[in-house]
Amino acid sequence: MSIQTQLAVHLKNYGTDLIRKLSEIYKFPYEEAIHILSEKTPAVSPHKKAKDEEVNLQLICDHINQNTPCGEKIKASWRQANPDKECFDRIIIHGGRSKKYDLELVWSAQDKHETCEYKGSATKKPIDGTKSPWSNAVQGLNGPGNKFSIGHAYARHFYGALDEIIEYYKLTTPKPSYEEWVKDAFACGAPNTPFVCELRDKSNQGYRGSYLFETIRLKYNKSFVASAEQLATLKSEVFTRANAAFGQKDHWLQINGSMNEPDDFEIRWTGKFSIPEIVSIEQFKTKGSDRDINFRLTCSDGQVFNPKLRWGYGQCITNIRLDIK
Repeated sequence: MSIQTQLAVHLKNYGTDLIRKLSEIYKFPYEEAIHILSEKTPAVSPHKKAKDEEVNLQLICDHINQNTPCGEKIKASWRQANPDKECFDRIIIHGGRSKKYDLELVWSAQDKHETCEYKGSATKKPIDGTKSPWSNAVQGLNGPGNKFSIGHAYARHFYGALDEIIEYYKLTTPKPSYEEWVKDAFACGAPNTPFVCELRDKSNQGYRGSYLFETIRLKYNKSFVASAEQLATLKSEVFTRANAAFGQKDHWLQINGSMNEPDDFEIRWTGKFSIPEIVSIEQFKTKGSDRDINFRLTCSDGQVFNPKLRWGYGQCITNIRLDIK
């Protein structure tokens, strides 16, 4: 096994602190070792996650619309959850950035449509009916950061990192104004401004092993502390905006498993969902939690939700957003 491969294996298993020490022992450049790892074990692309969801949504539609055994299981579960209602006969994909739901249930004879949000897991495992409909998924809602006051506060805070980033990557594009930079900071996709485009190209898109991923993100997340006033505003905004989005979903469909055969997956349907009154909010940190900025919301019925302020496109490139888990 080459030194390069040994370093990559150690980094994958033990993290960057050990690999730095091993780099010194092996007399092998640390940054090159990090680069080797990122090539051997690339991070899961958000585009792949989106593609996987597209595949699953199409599978659901095919099973239901073609009345396969898996489709019959999905409809039987709906009838069990809605015993007083006639079951839909068709289902169509109706997602996209402008929509707050994934699917439409169709009752053809009545020309009736109801919305449905899909949350799934590739692993077959029991679904806990006492938890939120997205408990086994990445999040229940991802909100653009510029829709929340805390997102603007974090963007202002992180703008202070640009001088360090420019020096580290020897960027040649002049430092943009805050107003120019923030266009990409809140963008929901690839960057468009020259400065952030150059940063993306020179930083491996901010993925694992990059200076942005390993150093800058952690430093500026750790130093961001929301004030009591900012927390109170966030509490109000989450309640209003989350429930407005959830209100557009008539049903939630959870499927854990592959959907190849009826025995391959667990399923659960849930009706309308809303967040109860939020009685407290706090920012919290745990070991390793500086990867994101974490908040804890406790509701009047004891439910707890954990919004995360994070970057959605690589790290420190674009898409500051607030995910509600």
